[in-house]
Amino acid sequence: MGQSFYQELRTEQQLGYIVFAGFGQIQRTLNLYFLVQSGAHPAGTLAERMDAFIPKFVQDFKALPEKEFERYRQAVIEAKLERDSTLEQYARRIFWIVFRNEENWDYISEDIRAVHALTRAEVEAALETYLLGEGRRRLMIRLVGRDHPEGTMDGEPVPLPPASQGKPLARAN
Repeated sequence: MGQSFYQELRTEQQLGYIVFAGFGQIQRTLNLYFLVQSGAHPAGTLAERMDAFIPKFVQDFKALPEKEFERYRQAVIEAKLERDSTLEQYARRIFWIVFRNEENWDYISEDIRAVHALTRAEVEAALETYLLGEGRRRLMIRLVGRDHPEGTMDGEPVPLPPASQGKPLARAN
C-alpha cells in the first residue's frame, strides 16, 4: 500500500514533499497510517485526497492478477523471515515478545502459517470491512504551520491545557 500511496499522492498529484503510508500495531490493534506534509496545500485538501486514495486502492487490489497476489504473499513471508540487522532491532523484537506478546516466541512461524492459509477472498473482505466499511475507525491529526494558508478545516481544534503550551507533551503509556 505504501508504494501505491506514494505513487498516487507524491508522484502523480504532487501534493507534498513527504508522503508515506505504513502499518503498525499498538498492543493487539493493527493500524494503518498515512502521512502527507505539504507547504502548498491546505490540510483539508490533503485529507480529502487521502480519503479518495483508499477506495481506489481497494478497487485496484481486487483487479490484481492472481500471480501478483501470490508475489505479494511471498514478499510478506520473506519480510517476516528477515533477520534483525541491528542490535536495536533485535532488542525491540525481544522486548515485544516478552512484554507485549505474552512471551510467544514462535509468533513468526504462526504469522507465516496464517499468511499461507489466507485466501484472496478473505483479504478482499478484510479490505472492504476495515477500510471502507461503516464500522471503520480512524484518528486524523492535522498539524498546520503558523503561516500556512490552511483554508477551511472540518472539525474543531483541540485546545491544549495552558500548562502544556510551549512544552513537550508527556508520552502516554
